[in-house]
Amino acid sequence: MKLHKPNFLALCSTFLHIILLFTITLLCLQLATSTALTNETGRLALLKFKESIVDDPYGILSSWNDSIQFCYWYGVTCGRHHRRVTALELQGHKLRGTITPYIGNFTFLRVTDLGNNSFYGKIPKEVGHLFRLQHLNIQNNTLGGEILASLANCTKLRVMTIAWNKLIGTIPKSLALFGVNKLNGMVPSPLYNLSSISALRFEVNQLSGALPANIGLTLPNLKLFTLGDNKFYGPIPGSLCNASKLQKIDIPQNNFMGSIL
Repeated sequence: MKLHKPNFLALCSTFLHIILLFTITLLCLQLATSTALTNETGRLALLKFKESIVDDPYGILSSWNDSIQFCYWYGVTCGRHHRRVTALELQGHKLRGTITPYIGNFTFLRVTDLGNNSFYGKIPKEVGHLFRLQHLNIQNNTLGGEILASLANCTKLRVMTIAWNKLIGTIPKSLALFGVNKLNGMVPSPLYNLSSISALRFEVNQLSGALPANIGLTLPNLKLFTLGDNKFYGPIPGSLCNASKLQKIDIPQNNFMGSIL
């Protein structure tokens, strides 16, 4: 009887295929587990947000339950592939309550629109964790306390509207925040160098100081500029004529002198 020697190369190839298959399976299981955990984090954060609402007169949060996946809850938008919460749009529904600190868990959030409701209390410092945030609207609520310096961490922020609240204190450096509160002091100079900003609203506060002479050059994308009913003084910068995208300027009830040429 003739014995055949085993094919060493064939054995090695089979062994390597087994190792490769095991590694791929392990990675897929790890990815699935990671996705499930992050999705669960988003769902739990939304439920915490719901818990912080004490009055929902229109019942818009009634869909926020386990009968449907949280990405299909009212006002919630998720990314197409990663299924993380990217937008929370609940404006104008007369919701009453506080903004939960768990909002900081929505690290993929790009749009937060809670305007025209009845949110009260302070803006949670955890909002500063939303480094992908581009649009923040919390206007026309009754939020109080000081403006958070941690909002400066939201480096991709393009539009921030906080008008008609009860915010107090000074404007933290490098933040573009909007009016009708009780803000005082001078506007930090870095604010006038945020070239991506399209709107600045400071009306009905107690802000003071002179406008930079080159403001129309450093803010080339400015479309809306309102700072009425404050304590600004000095000449109106002629460089505003160079802000070619400017559509509205409203600066009454200050101490300006001269006119725009």
